[in-house]
Amino acid sequence: MENQPRNLDNAWLTVSELLMTCEIWAAGQWRGLHGQPVLRESNDYKENKQGGSNKALKEAALIGDYLAEKLGVPRNKLCEHIGGFLKGLGIQPNNPRGRAFRSLVAESLSTYGDKSLTVKEEVDAHSLYPGFIFALRSESPRIDIVVLRNQRNVALCSTCWSFRHDRLDMLKEATAYIEHCRGT
Repeated sequence: MENQPRNLDNAWLTVSELLMTCEIWAAGQWRGLHGQPVLRESNDYKENKQGGSNKALKEAALIGDYLAEKLGVPRNKLCEHIGGFLKGLGIQPNNPRGRAFRSLVAESLSTYGDKSLTVKEEVDAHSLYPGFIFALRSESPRIDIVVLRNQRNVALCSTCWSFRHDRLDMLKEATAYIEHCRGT
């Protein structure tokens, strides 16, 4: 097996290395899930009554075989080789695509934006605005992206990558931060 040089045609390999895992986050830690890449909700992966793999597990095994071949790693080492970004977070990766999208936006702002700006991800709202109380769903609200110039806030960015019913909270969050932003 040989690791292919990366280019635009196989950039998906790098994304796979960073964002795919063979584990799920449960009870505050990473836990293995049948030794196969996790492509769907963990509840989808089951063994049948005879102890064999269901359709989701079979598909995951096929993807694992293909990915190991393309990455040039032994199949039995694939699970050790992937998931670097997620495991490096040190926090609950309940939304891998959302976290990846946030990081891509932050990296794009840093790379292509004004070089006098500092871009930070997952900033604790209480440390950014000490003494303020936020009436939000979370007791520990975090702001997706904060952009600073000379240690002063110039932008707060929310990076929702999809729309679903709970994304409407974003409007409440924006309203909650307005007063504090104006004050600073």
